[in-house]
Amino acid sequence: MQGGPRQGGLGGGAPLAARAVGAPIGAVGGHLAGQQQQQQQFLQQQQQFAAQFGGGNQFFQQQPGAGGAPGGAFQAAPGVPGAFPLASAAAVPAAEPVDLVQAQRSIVNESFMTAERFDNQTQVCAESRRALKEVMKLEWLTEVQAGTLQPALQGLDILGRARTGTGKTLAFLLPAVENLRKANAGRTTRTIPVLVISPTRELATQITNQAKALTTFQTDTISVQVVMGGTNMSSEAKRIMARTPGILVGTPGRLLDHLKNTTNLTQMINNLSVLVLDEADQLLEMGFRPDIERILAFLPKRRQTLLFSATMPTGLREVVGLALQKSHVVIDCINDHDPNSHTNAQVEQEYVVLEDFQRLVTSTVEVVLAARASDPNHKIIGFFPTARLTGFFATFFNRALNVPVLEIHSRKSQTQRNKTSDIFRQGHGLILFSSDVSARGVDYPDVTHVLQFGLPESREQYVHRLGRTARAGRAGRGLLVLAPFEEPFLRELGTMPITKSADWSARLNAPQLHPQLEQTVQEALMRVGQDGDLHRTAEQAYQAWLGFYNSNMRRMKGRWDKPQLVRVANVFATLIGLEQPPALLKRTVGKMGLKGVPGLRIE
Repeated sequence: MQGGPRQGGLGGGAPLAARAVGAPIGAVGGHLAGQQQQQQQFLQQQQQFAAQFGGGNQFFQQQPGAGGAPGGAFQAAPGVPGAFPLASAAAVPAAEPVDLVQAQRSIVNESFMTAERFDNQTQVCAESRRALKEVMKLEWLTEVQAGTLQPALQGLDILGRARTGTGKTLAFLLPAVENLRKANAGRTTRTIPVLVISPTRELATQITNQAKALTTFQTDTISVQVVMGGTNMSSEAKRIMARTPGILVGTPGRLLDHLKNTTNLTQMINNLSVLVLDEADQLLEMGFRPDIERILAFLPKRRQTLLFSATMPTGLREVVGLALQKSHVVIDCINDHDPNSHTNAQVEQEYVVLEDFQRLVTSTVEVVLAARASDPNHKIIGFFPTARLTGFFATFFNRALNVPVLEIHSRKSQTQRNKTSDIFRQGHGLILFSSDVSARGVDYPDVTHVLQFGLPESREQYVHRLGRTARAGRAGRGLLVLAPFEEPFLRELGTMPITKSADWSARLNAPQLHPQLEQTVQEALMRVGQDGDLHRTAEQAYQAWLGFYNSNMRRMKGRWDKPQLVRVANVFATLIGLEQPPALLKRTVGKMGLKGVPGLRIE
């Protein structure tokens, strides 16, 4: 499958064509490694891992398949090479009946592709179809795109629900661009026809890039711009005033700031034609509902609204009532009767509960190294509960273990986050440690493993993290590693198709760990006291751990009290190489509600 921009996680070409090996990859420190060198390094790593630590792990062993792709080749369905048959999507009218043909499509494989081709969509302008083919390298519509296109082109409001990695971004961009072209015929140059609201900067950037790709041959009439936190607001305002965007993408807080402070912006959206709310459930989870309601107050009531969400929590239904017309159309491409579960069938999900908290760091290292050694084209994301924990483990792997790891989290600048995202997106043979800034919507093609260490914020967040793999029909693997006191989270997962890993449970809970691995980790932990940067990140990780689990005590096994929280936190401090728990500021302890709890050191 050829490179280039992708439609919400989907590559181009025939539905299941094999992806080509990527260009030379970016690595930590800006070093580049060629594919041949990368393959040789992989073979050496695999041999070393097997020799030193007892061989590979069944969960991470590559399955037979075409081109070495994780999970193997797909079985062919009649008429379509390499495809599985899949039930079709349904467009379900909500509230009031809508006189339109039900958007049911002949789905031909489990990658959510349909038998419909972009070049046959004559209702889409020639310029967009050319960009889809020549720039984005896309040929087939996905289920959500096929289901959404016709009713959206008719100007109807849409509530779209689809699994991650199935092309939701292009599902709203295609009709938005067509409706923008119609609006351009009668609009003044000072009108913004399309507004897209995204919950995160990473997703806003991705949407912007895809919109620019789609409008490659329409730049004389359509400008795409983005406004988001972490960038210069004055520069954004100047760009908007210099050339009014046809498509404006924004995060809620920054967009609201512009509406309040940027001259004439409120007038420029008075005639808005299309509003898009992407990842609407996350907008609510991140506390953006007040901002969304304030933004809606600035917008004209006569407009088209396209709302997309992977899950449908109760609070979202209230937003639907505020933002969409009663006659909106529901495009449900999941049909699982569970609005809060949307994992792809291609994801193999397993978990392991550590019986001994003391093995936390060693287990983390062993799981990551096993995943790396399992596939020469590995692309691994490791999720941690907080930004500071992510930063510590990334620094520990890079500086103490000499294992190259990329990191992305909220403590990094937007420029750093964008650069890291681009390196990981374009490369192979990479490991990325991330907080939840990468859990939703962001498209990283060909992720082979999603590893989750520690307690996820919620069941929904577990699902969204898992959605970074098995995108575009590719197989993927997910492993959740929990400490003994985090085991109750498994009940929160309910009916999720996740099973206990017998292999990893036996391996990580064996009476004795592999002595060479244990020695390697202990020697690396000794460097925490010798390396200033590593020591600083460990101290920050301790405070972040204390804060996170302080907010989640009721979810712990036995429902912790505050003294127990501090006792376990102080054990954690020793596990990550600190000689003693770091001293905390008095005001920090007060904000956590831990004043007077024994075991804390106060500056």
